Amino acid sequence: MDSLVWVAMGVFLALAISMRLREESKLEPLAQFPKPAAKHPGFKSGTDGIFKVRVIAMEFDEIGPVIYINGEFALGPERVDIDIVTAEVHIGGKVENFVSFDPSTDDDPGEKTIGDLVNLISPVWLVPEQRGKFRTPMFAPDSEDRLNIIMDQLDSAALRMVEKLDMEFGDYPLEGEFLERIESDFLNDFVVKELASDIKRELIWRAGHMVVIVRFMNSYDEVVEESRLELDLAAKDAEALDGNTDNIILNAFRAQLDLETINYSTVVYES
Repeated sequence: MDSLVWVAMGVFLALAISMRLREESKLEPLAQFPKPAAKHPGFKSGTDGIFKVRVIAMEFDEIGPVIYINGEFALGPERVDIDIVTAEVHIGGKVENFVSFDPSTDDDPGEKTIGDLVNLISPVWLVPEQRGKFRTPMFAPDSEDRLNIIMDQLDSAALRMVEKLDMEFGDYPLEGEFLERIESDFLNDFVVKELASDIKRELIWRAGHMVVIVRFMNSYDEVVEESRLELDLAAKDAEALDGNTDNIILNAFRAQLDLETINYSTVVYES
């Protein structure tokens, strides 16, 4: 598959996750054209089995670190049951555990297959001699649990700021220099700065060597296949992902103002 198509998949999944996370707001994230993902060559894959990983995309948003694993598969004469995909990410001396999930909203579940593309977001059976592409978005449940608490506090801080602005100014412009100023005031609020520090603790993406062990599991909790991936996360990519912290904070504020959200940066590596 052309590399541009893989990148488009990653961006599509990033937008889908943003919709899932902030569906309670009145915003329409898809109305914004997605910010181009940074794309880089260079990771090694250690499997010659059924699944061949071709793309790793990384993001950081309201549910914490997220990765997208895309690739190709080719079965032999027996069908294969895939219940869930898991991953261990080793980076910067830390280990984070990821599991696959469906980024679609409850009212609009994602499709399992689109042509020859299989979404490994829920249990599937792959039939004998089947070939095609696969993708799976993965998130870190422990990080999401902690960030849910932080996001509740951040939303409360944003609501307080908007209520204060309403009392002081009544009607006020939501554009230009005034918007820039109130966004800056929100980012520099003492409580918000403390919450920003808490959010950054969940940001595992650090420049340097990174190992991802992907496991394709069946319904009996057995490992059907394991793939070890290695890459070096560039400093500029780690910095781009770190910048998503401010975007998380500003999006909480913008949600209270009924403004469009800011797109999150995604970095993409291909084998």
